[in-house]
Amino acid sequence: MLALKQALSLVSMKETSGFMPSDIPNLEMWLKFNMNITADQDSLGNPLDPVHSTVANTMEEGDKINAWTDFTSNSYDAIMETEEDKPEWNRLSASYPYMPFFTGTKYMDLDKTMSIAANQDFSIVTEVMFGSLATKAIYGSDSSNFFRINSASGFRCKIGGAGNNNFTEASDTIATNTFYTIIFTRENGSTGDLRLYVNGGGYKAWGSTSLTDADAFTIDNIGSAADDTNQLVGYTKNILIYKGRALTAANRKSLYEYLT
Repeated sequence: MLALKQALSLVSMKETSGFMPSDIPNLEMWLKFNMNITADQDSLGNPLDPVHSTVANTMEEGDKINAWTDFTSNSYDAIMETEEDKPEWNRLSASYPYMPFFTGTKYMDLDKTMSIAANQDFSIVTEVMFGSLATKAIYGSDSSNFFRINSASGFRCKIGGAGNNNFTEASDTIATNTFYTIIFTRENGSTGDLRLYVNGGGYKAWGSTSLTDADAFTIDNIGSAADDTNQLVGYTKNILIYKGRALTAANRKSLYEYLT
C-alpha cells in the first residue's frame, strides 16, 4: 500500500505543476495510472465483497482486475468478467509500484467500441513494460485492427485490414522490463501519414516515416489484438487516445514529461 500512496503522491505533484494531458484538446479516453481500478476477486479467485479499489486504497497483490474506468467523461471503460482473462494487480519488483499486469492469457474489453473514422487524425499514447517482445498486442479489435510489438526492433499495426504497417529500427531495440512511452499518430486527413515515437531511456521517432493508411480504425481490446489473440505480456501504466488530433512536438514533450 505504501508504494501506491507514493505513486499517487507523485501524480498529485505533477498535476499541480500546471499540465494535464486533458489540457491537449480531443482527449477521448484515458485509462489512468493506478486510478479508477477495481478488483472483484482475490488472487485465488474468491469473490471480494466489497470489491477492492484504488479509490479506497484496498487493492492487494494478485487481485483480479474486473474494471479500469475511463478517467474522462466519455466512459470508454476497460472491463473483464471472465476470471482466467482478468489482469492482476502486481509489480515487477519492490522498486516498482503496483499496476495492472497482463500475463499470457490476460486482456480487457472496452465496454464500448472506440471508432476512429477514415481520414481522421488520431494519437494513441501508451506506457508499457514488455515481458515478451514477439507479436504481443497493446490494443486492437480483430485481425484487421491492432497495434503490437512484433520483435525487439519493430512494431506493427493494421488499420481497417489494408495491410501491415511495419515500424522497424535498424540501430535500436526494445528491452524487456523497461517502461516505454509509445505514441502512435496519424495526421494529414485523407493522406493518413503514420508516425511512431518511442521514449524509454531516450526519445526518438521509430522506423519508417513514409507509411500511410487513412482507413477507419476500431479498438475494443486492451492488452490483446482481439479476444484471446496476441495477448500482451507485461505491465501498463497509462493509455490515452486523442481522436481528431495528431500530437505536435510540443504536445509530445509535455506528455513525456508528465508521464515519466
